[in-house]
Amino acid sequence: WPVRGAVTIKGAAKTRPADAAAYTIGDVISESTSAGTAFDITNVVPVSGGAGKFIRFIVRCSLININPALRLHIFDTIPANTVKNDNAPTTTVYAASITEIATIDLPPMVSGDTNSGSVTQVQDKNIAFLLSGTDVSIVLETLTAFTPSSGNTWYIEITSEVY
Repeated sequence: WPVRGAVTIKGAAKTRPADAAAYTIGDVISESTSAGTAFDITNVVPVSGGAGKFIRFIVRCSLININPALRLHIFDTIPANTVKNDNAPTTTVYAASITEIATIDLPPMVSGDTNSGSVTQVQDKNIAFLLSGTDVSIVLETLTAFTPSSGNTWYIEITSEVY
């Protein structure tokens, strides 16, 4: 495991449903229209109760030529009823705000060549965290209406400095 001050990069991927239902502002991007779950990123810290700071967030999508702005809701532990199904409106409940570490807004996605998909990122955030375990859960929300294609893959990556 990393030593104090070491930088770790962790991520999680999901494939969204086999439909092209348009997203509206505030919708959740998830893998199911009936049983959505968060992006669970494991072993962010090496020991239960570990601490550090988030320094970079990247979201990638296999679909090219989309440009939604996105929001990440990052949780230490995620309360029931917080994660919604794909295309469902994001709702914040009081219980969720207690364990929400941060809310990160990302700029609109951009595409490279025709094979690279779309990407957005923010860095130099320096958001301190103290976890109850070793993992975080992330709910992905769109801040822009857009139409996906069937079954595209989404990947969220976080870079942390572990104390």
